[in-house]
Amino acid sequence: MLTDTNNWIVRDPQISSRGAKSCQVEYASTENCADSKIRFNLGSKELPTKTPFGATTFNNEESAQKTIEFNITEDEDTMFHNVIDWIITHLTENSERIFKKLMSREQITDSFRSPITRRTGYGPHIRCKIRPSNIRVWDAYGKIREGGLPNDLRNYMLVPRMSIEKLWIMSRECGLVLQVCDLMILEREEHACPF
Repeated sequence: MLTDTNNWIVRDPQISSRGAKSCQVEYASTENCADSKIRFNLGSKELPTKTPFGATTFNNEESAQKTIEFNITEDEDTMFHNVIDWIITHLTENSERIFKKLMSREQITDSFRSPITRRTGYGPHIRCKIRPSNIRVWDAYGKIREGGLPNDLRNYMLVPRMSIEKLWIMSRECGLVLQVCDLMILEREEHACPF
């Protein structure tokens, strides 16, 4: 999982053709990695997760990319808070390079939008992006799943594999983009008839 941040770095800001500003978050050295992407699994086959709201878009608009939230355990919540602490420390130490101005830890903490969300009546979730056309969907046996991605993921037991894609920066806010690249679908929860 995401326990050793010693080899991580936030690269210099890049501006897209649409004017969006972002920084790659990746391994500084790829000596022991296939590439520079930071990837991790959420849950496992033995302890899968679920998505209480499914994959959605703002106002249900058609989009190539959707937002999805996964339930996380208390241990995963702690792990992600350690990642957030690392990134806030890194941004504070490199604020002039990344934000083009000196910023205090308090200012960066105030501007950082955590991918961890909490809603009344639910445990903690982690907010991610998913591109249904680009994702690889697996079954419990490690084979590509026939039928691909179901339209509604809310009743399935899941093991997502994702990457930390980048740090987004917009006016006075910033945050991490977590991208789901693989999704193992284990089983669908069937509800018994209450009558």
